[in-house]
Amino acid sequence: RYIYIFEFEDNSAYIGISFNPEKRINQHIQGTKRKSGIHKKITSDIPYKTIILDDKFSNEDVGIKENELILEYEKNGWMMINKAKGGSLGSAPVKWRYRTIKDEAKKYNKRTEFQRGSPGAYNAAQHMGILNDIYTHMERVITPRYYWTEEKIINEAKKYQTKSDFHKRASGAYEAANRLNIMEKVCSHMTRKIKPHGYWTIERIKAEAKKHNSRRQFQQKSPTAYSKASKLRVLDDICKHMKKYQHS
Repeated sequence: RYIYIFEFEDNSAYIGISFNPEKRINQHIQGTKRKSGIHKKITSDIPYKTIILDDKFSNEDVGIKENELILEYEKNGWMMINKAKGGSLGSAPVKWRYRTIKDEAKKYNKRTEFQRGSPGAYNAAQHMGILNDIYTHMERVITPRYYWTEEKIINEAKKYQTKSDFHKRASGAYEAANRLNIMEKVCSHMTRKIKPHGYWTIERIKAEAKKHNSRRQFQQKSPTAYSKASKLRVLDDICKHMKKYQHS
């Protein structure tokens, strides 16, 4: 594998790994690479240059070299765009390298078991682009094209409390829900970590405020609702039932 680098004139950088770095660079630029972390940066009109290292690295060495480069760039004052880093300055040796990932993967017979049982190793393998290499001993379960009916997706989704867990642990069902446009329906029971824009109407703020006995508790337990109430200047009205703080 080769190592390629994007260097931006605002002193930010991205380091990646690929068998075909020219193709991967073009995918980043065109936005065709799934979940590209730097496409938005590229389209921000900040000038940049690309570098491809001449050396080709083995599966075992490429992750180590990438880690070293990330640390070297950070040490020289660059802001790294990479979502997953190999390590940080002064840290212990990086845990997940090619050999340690492969040894960890041997504990599992199925890909889904590996993903669920060792998410750290799985994510590192995905980032290094070596998943296919470490899957060679595992059973490959191929889900039929139309396996995920709406009923099966709903039953699977009930096992999870957040969309992120649903996505991580049942990616096939999650993707099918997206394809069938039933995501909101099957996830209606789940906890949303971030409320959608416009969620905190006055009625919802009042309902939330009723759960609390004091303004301090309201502010601590529901900071977003409290802040919205303050902006709408309805705090006094919706907090009428609450105890007033008294000095001892």
